[in-house]
Amino acid sequence: MPRQCYTAQLSAFPPLPAAMPADPLAYPPLVDHLQRAAVPLSPAALHGHLCGRLIAGERLAEAAALTALVDYSGLRPPAPATLARLLTALYEWQAQRLDSDPFSLRLLLPDDAEPLPLRLCALADWCAEFLGGFGSAARPPCPPESLADEREILVDLAEIAKLDAQTTGSEEDEQHFAHLTEHVRLAVLNLHDLATDDGCRTTETGDA
Repeated sequence: MPRQCYTAQLSAFPPLPAAMPADPLAYPPLVDHLQRAAVPLSPAALHGHLCGRLIAGERLAEAAALTALVDYSGLRPPAPATLARLLTALYEWQAQRLDSDPFSLRLLLPDDAEPLPLRLCALADWCAEFLGGFGSAARPPCPPESLADEREILVDLAEIAKLDAQTTGSEEDEQHFAHLTEHVRLAVLNLHDLATDDGCRTTETGDA
């Protein structure tokens, strides 16, 4: 996604104290910590990439997960301690949720009170980086029929990643955004089901 999209999201919130958020999917604290570390990524992009890896079946040990996310974010190791804790906590929390209750998945996006163009930009970021994360996970061979279904979903997400964030912010636009967000969520869950049902999953490893 264009760099100005990330910049808009990173400058949209005031700085917060360097503390662990109570909610792993709290958007503003991640904005703050990414700003502090000069990471040119939005929390939506980070979460999309992370979910892509997890939906593909990747399960990394803590140190390997941190290495993978630091490498993805473009940080020079070592990552700032608070950001490192946030990244590993988010990875482990999301992995556990997907394994125990996948339907509880929610996308890490700005709050509904934020301007609609910002939320549309974040949704496009989420989808774009999900595709990158999904493609980066090593996976065993999958049945051809599963690959065809998977490809259809990925093409759909790629189209949403090209989303134009220009909008009037009308009630109709808000409803469309809500439907589109739920569409993405269900598409991702379908990918999860395909990987789980057909054994197209990686196994936990200590390597990034």
